[in-house]
Amino acid sequence: MELQLFEISSLLILGVFVGLGASLFGLGGGVFIVPLLPSISNMGAHETVLISLATVMTVVFTNVVQYSKLNLVDWKKAIFFAPFAAFGGALAAIAATYIEAEQIRIFTGVLLIILAVRLFIKPSKQKAGIGQFVLSLISAFAGFASGLSGVGTGAILSPIFMREKVVPSAQVSPTSNAILLITTLVTLFTYLVRAQMGASFISISTLGIEIIIVVGLAAQIAGLSGRKMHVALSDQSRRLLLAAVTAGLGAWVLIRTWYA
Repeated sequence: MELQLFEISSLLILGVFVGLGASLFGLGGGVFIVPLLPSISNMGAHETVLISLATVMTVVFTNVVQYSKLNLVDWKKAIFFAPFAAFGGALAAIAATYIEAEQIRIFTGVLLIILAVRLFIKPSKQKAGIGQFVLSLISAFAGFASGLSGVGTGAILSPIFMREKVVPSAQVSPTSNAILLITTLVTLFTYLVRAQMGASFISISTLGIEIIIVVGLAAQIAGLSGRKMHVALSDQSRRLLLAAVTAGLGAWVLIRTWYA
């Protein structure tokens, strides 16, 4: 089965959203790919997740490499928080069979809107008083909520990092990308291990590979523009843009949950 012109056009637009979301705001892109790809190409749920992981990994890898050249990635923070986010994601995979994901989605949507409101309110110039332990718990929850709601770890961590001044404004998206790179690699490794153990659903079709290429190329091109915009933006502009995107994601999560 080959991609049709309408599908290619839709995938290119999807790639632009993925690339800009990752480079500008530290969003992985799964928040766009997972809900939208099945309606574009009739992909199954498992293959959609694999396509999302593969695409996101290539995009955030490029972002991390380019931002690292500008010394914008706080590797100490990324390496510290990534394991907690990965643990939360793994816990979500286990808990998914025992709890109502709908409740987590509603809570996550409301949380994102609250974070957005806090971002719209100009923060104090003092550094955050939140300790490492609390931030570790927040990272674990971000991974957990991401696994059950599909919003992506960065959608929760980026506004918190920005508001609480965990890292300087210019380092929020780059550091979030680094965390996403580590957690995505861990997740992909888990899938590969399960594939070696004989999990038959873990495979990507030829069509899936074509989708990764189309979305990935569009995301890479958009990411190039996004990184330039990120560097050029003022701290206030980054904060307000992230607030608007976070509010939009929160509303989207709630709408998808209520009308599912």
